[in-house]
Amino acid sequence: DDPRPVTFAKCVLCTGSGPAVPATFADVPYDTNETIFDAPPTSGTKLAVVGAGPIGCELAQACARLGADVTVFTGRRGLLSRERADAKQVVERAFREDGVKVVTPTMAATTESSSSKKKTKKSSQPPASAIKAATVVVTALTTKETAEKDDAADDD
Repeated sequence: DDPRPVTFAKCVLCTGSGPAVPATFADVPYDTNETIFDAPPTSGTKLAVVGAGPIGCELAQACARLGADVTVFTGRRGLLSRERADAKQVVERAFREDGVKVVTPTMAATTESSSSKKKTKKSSQPPASAIKAATVVVTALTTKETAEKDDAADDD
């Protein structure tokens, strides 16, 4: 509410984001980064994390350290696609130590819900296989604008 101008050399506006869930998950119960800890996964819970950006990796590691059996599904560009190679290596090493499995490259093509189990089928590696999970966490897209930019970059 202060009307005085603020001067600076550089500025970063952190306005937040919200999940933009792909249509693939329309008929399947899922969690997002905003809801996963409403009922945190417990030891032995099978968890599928769709998206391997910073938020997906953070949630995957946190849930693995809570005892969940975690599989991360990446996009075409793999784990932490916008980060430096050395940062990726640190996360990959931590994932190995924590038992986090990474399925890459893949796109989640279909999902099914059967009783309390959800299935995420990966489509890019024939024959298609399925990962059964009690919880699916969608972190692949943080905003619709991000999805549009990524689609445009893939067309290049």
